[in-house]
Amino acid sequence: MKLAISDANIFIDLFAIELIESFFQLNLILHTTDLVINELDFVEQQILKGYVEKGALTVKKFDDADLEKLKATAIASKKLSKPDVSVYAFARAIDAMILTSDRRLRKEAEILGFEVHGVLWLFEQLIEQAIITKAQASVKMKELMLVNTWLPKQECVKRIEKWIK
Repeated sequence: MKLAISDANIFIDLFAIELIESFFQLNLILHTTDLVINELDFVEQQILKGYVEKGALTVKKFDDADLEKLKATAIASKKLSKPDVSVYAFARAIDAMILTSDRRLRKEAEILGFEVHGVLWLFEQLIEQAIITKAQASVKMKELMLVNTWLPKQECVKRIEKWIK
């Protein structure tokens, strides 16, 4: 199983379309940071706490010393949020792939040689690992397109068309 660090937008998207339970069925060892968790609403935090308690999610807690180190993290983009930098720094520390749909974080991580995937890749994995069907994926992708206007529309439509054939 591969180590993966998720950023907030992945959680937010999956909560919005009720695929969070499916996400935790993937053949991944899932991690995130407390800074990412703090970006989520109370209900989402409580749900993720349940996954932490079951051992399905590990949350890296950043203390004051860690936060100081984050400030010194060598990254090109000064526009990354502190939670995004925490994802990058934690992924670097444990040699994990990054799950994000944030364009800046994705570009930064790819430049530095990280394996990076977004929500569209997660859909493919959910289908490939037989967690959801292609029909379910097409319905959920349509739902996601309504709530996340930042998605690459053409890529989403291509996948939906492929799945419903």
